[in-house]
Formats: sequence, structure tokens, C-alpha cells
Amino acid sequence: MRARENQPRTDCGPVESWLRLTPLGRAVCLLTAGSALAFLALGWAELLSMAATGIALLTIGLVLSRNSPDLRAGFESESLTLLAGQETTISLSACNTGRRSSTGAQVRLKAGAASYIWPLPRLAPGQSARRTVTLRAARRGMGWIGPLTIQRNDPLGLSTRGLTAAGPLRLVVHPRTVPLEAASGAGLLSDQEGGSDWSEEGVDFHSLRDYEPGDDLRRVHWPSAARTGRLLVRRYLPRQSPALGLWLDANPNAYASAPEFELAVSLLASLGLAALGGGCAPRLTLGSVVWTPKEADDWLDGCSALHWVGPDGNPLEPAALSQRDDSAELADSQPLSAAICVLGSRTVASQVQRALLGMGDPVSGRILLLTANLGSHADGAQSGGAAISSAIDGWKVRASIGCLEQLPALLEALA
Repeated sequence: MRARENQPRTDCGPVESWLRLTPLGRAVCLLTAGSALAFLALGWAELLSMAATGIALLTIGLVLSRNSPDLRAGFESESLTLLAGQETTISLSACNTGRRSSTGAQVRLKAGAASYIWPLPRLAPGQSARRTVTLRAARRGMGWIGPLTIQRNDPLGLSTRGLTAAGPLRLVVHPRTVPLEAASGAGLLSDQEGGSDWSEEGVDFHSLRDYEPGDDLRRVHWPSAARTGRLLVRRYLPRQSPALGLWLDANPNAYASAPEFELAVSLLASLGLAALGGGCAPRLTLGSVVWTPKEADDWLDGCSALHWVGPDGNPLEPAALSQRDDSAELADSQPLSAAICVLGSRTVASQVQRALLGMGDPVSGRILLLTANLGSHADGAQSGGAAISSAIDGWKVRASIGCLEQLPALLEALA
């Protein structure tokens, strides 16, 4: 799945101006305060001189930094929706809007936990400069690019005057996925009843409405027409497309490591994408959250919001999913054609039973218990490296998978 193409851009006007002491300025301030207190206690003239010198230096630094830099800056990103491991290009721009040349300023862009510093060249009045930065999304998740700030130190290096030139932008990094189009024949990832087309005659009778030119006369309800004296046409409820029930173990103790949890999320994301592509909406149950996305990008955005907090952490329940007000309505309106439970290597059996009960509607098709286990060496039928360890009554299958690339072969083997 390709990342969505967009060209987000920030405004190039200042948002906030500030004045701060540098680490050297804070050290001088502490030394000045200490000297003044020591002078009051000891009365030494040398201590008074040190305190006065410190006050003079700080005053000069603050006076020289009283004016904000006459600069404007902004940035634009090639894309704010990436895949894990993908790169994006960020273009930085700065312009001198003052009447004098600008020197000694730098632009700082915060990207996640890192920062990029761009020392600006000497800019004449009205002159501008540009710089491009390449950022690589090392791992799945949600973060921020920005804010973008302009800073300039006073000549003594004691204070910094700066302004926030542009606010942050949300960056979404989707999980790794594998295409599963060829595996949709497994009966788990596709609408086996013929896609999402609406039946011409409908399935369940809903109500009557007045006849309109062009309506099929076969849909006229003649008893009601005879009783009321006007033509009434039957109206039906559309056929409901089945949903694929997906469950992810929300207990952090179920996963041996963070990479194992990332494998589980990638498995979940791939299965949901294949279901959407086959006309079978995925319904994700995660803790107390039940969510049925409408679009593939919404599904990937939701998977990006999942976080593993480590053993003995809080259960997973991302706010990005729980805040969606359409989840309950969609979940209650669609029957489950199959169910896939994505587990960790340490998931206990009682959790699986609660997962199947928590899905609500009975499952008419297969149930697959898919364990993400980086050290998988289970006995049983091998399917591209994945182990199908057990089959119960032909409808419930447990399989262990050690890497994402094994998933297509596993589903083909279950077809």
C-alpha cells in the first residue's frame, strides 16, 4: 500500500517570541547570585566586584537580545503519511524581512526526539535561503515534525532571543504490510456472498413509499394500493456485507519483546487491508474498543496509533480508536463471516476465550488463532515457514508465524 500523497505546508509567520538564558548565561547568573550572598555574609570586596561584573554582563546580554530577529521561516513536507522505513523530504526556507543584514541566526527543526539545526548564512535585506532535509521514518507510530524556531545568541553568548516561526505537523508512520490478494481464497479475507453490491429486490422488507416514474411495477404492493387508492412501492433493506472479526491481544505481557509486538501489528494491518480490498470490512476488538474502519488509510492510521508499553504496562487502548463515534454503529450492523485473533507468544488460553466471547455476534466461518512468535519453531504443517500446529473440527486453526513474509503462504495453505 502506498502512502497517501500530500503536500502539507506551514505558515511562514511568527507564532511566539521568547528570550532565554543560555547554559553559560545560567551559570553566570548562579555565580553572580552566589557572590552577592557570600558578600553579604563575609563582606569581601572581591565578592562584590564579581557580583557587579556578573550583573553588568547579564544586563548587556539581555539588552543586545531585546529585539527579535527580523526573519521569517517556514517548512513544507513532501508527505506526512509514510511507511515504516520510508523517507520524506522537508524543505526549509528563511527570509530576512528587516532593514539590515542578518548574521548569527540559526533555524532549528524538531522531528520527534531529534532536532535539525541549520546555521543561516548572512542574509541581506529581502534575501532568502532554502535548505532540504531528508528524514527517515525508522519505526511505526505517530509523531510530530516541528515546531520550527529561529534563534540568535547575543555576542556574549549569555542569552538567546528566538521565535517560533511555524507550529508542528502530525506525522503518521504506517506499519509494514504484505499484499494478500492471492490469499483471499482462504475464506477469511473476502466477502463470499458476492461483494458489497446491493440486491435489486433487497433482502428484508422495510417500508412502503409512493410510486415514482421509472419504478419497477413488480415492486408495487397491490393490496396497499387497493386499500389506499394510490400506488405504493416496497422498500427493502440492503444486503449487509459480512465483517471480518479481528482481535489483538491488548495485554503487554502477552509479547516477549517490542519487535514481537511490531510483528503482531503488521500481521493485523495486512489482514485488515486484505479484508477491505475483498469487500469484507474488518472489525477490530482491542480491549474495550470496537472499531470498523471505512477506508484503508483510516485502518492504517489506527494501526499506527497502537503502542507497546512493555511488560507490566497498561493494556493497549489507543485514544485514536476510542474517540471514533461511528465504531459502535458499524460494529452492531455487520455479521461476522470469520474471525482472526492475533496473539503474542505469551498469550494465555483464557484470553483467547474471552476474545471470542467479546466479539459478540457468532462467527459463521473459520476462526484463526494467529500467534506472532519471532522464535517460532512449532511442530506441524509448514507453510512458507509458518507452522499450522492444530486444527479443531475444521473451523478453528492455530498457527504460529515468525515473520511477516510468511503470512501469504499460510493463508494460501488454509484455502
